[in-house]
Amino acid sequence: MPSIKLERKEYQTTSALRVRSGPSTQYSTITTLRPGDVVTSAGRTDNGWLMLAKQDVTVGYVHANYVKAYDPVEQAQAQGVDLDSVEIAAVEKQEAFEGIDLDAVETTSSTVTAQSGCRDVEISVTTDRGVENENTRACQQPDGVWQLG
Repeated sequence: MPSIKLERKEYQTTSALRVRSGPSTQYSTITTLRPGDVVTSAGRTDNGWLMLAKQDVTVGYVHANYVKAYDPVEQAQAQGVDLDSVEIAAVEKQEAFEGIDLDAVETTSSTVTAQSGCRDVEISVTTDRGVENENTRACQQPDGVWQLG
């Protein structure tokens, strides 16, 4: 399996296109897409395949040579929609907050604290030249991620 660089982008197919179960023509066809279909890519392999996702679940792969970056404005213009002539209905005035002084409303706040800490760590790497050891410090950041150094 080739490595995958994660992305979250929309693409539009430039031709009819087979969606495959893996990132190669050796994998079976799951379904086909029509020219102009819009798909969401969750990642791109180093050999040019896009990992398609729907609701954050991988559904198949297509080759990047047969798609282009999706541009909704370009798509609307291609379909003959004049965005300047689209009428927008006025939103009726909302009366739900009439008579409420928002400055006088009592509010509550909460504080979230994250526990962080540091530890001394020994890193040992074995190569064909032998074993290399290094002592360093690892500290956990407020977001939970550990940072070395």
